[in-house]
Amino acid sequence: TELQEEVLASPRLHAFTPRTITDPNELRRQLADTRRRGSAVQAGSVHLEAAGIAAPIRDHSNDVVAAISVIVPNTASDISAAAPAVLATARGISRAFHTAPTHRSSTPR
Repeated sequence: TELQEEVLASPRLHAFTPRTITDPNELRRQLADTRRRGSAVQAGSVHLEAAGIAAPIRDHSNDVVAAISVIVPNTASDISAAAPAVLATARGISRAFHTAPTHRSSTPR
């Protein structure tokens, strides 16, 4: 996307840890994989002892309108336990968007 390329064209992507992806081409590959998979897991990229798990929330048109994420300890068991819950929660919220009226208000309710 245009925004993605704007960010990736910045002079330097900041590394928070040795696991942070700072190579623009590798980040493009990771983002493409995330889109195909429908979720993201980043283990140790911001803090070595933490992992982030995220999934998109889609509206009735299948457009991404939000996301849900959690940060868990960076262990295989914690990631494995949390990932299905994040995906199920995102699907549940998406279903609510599918049945909600199509108008959007700029004021939160």
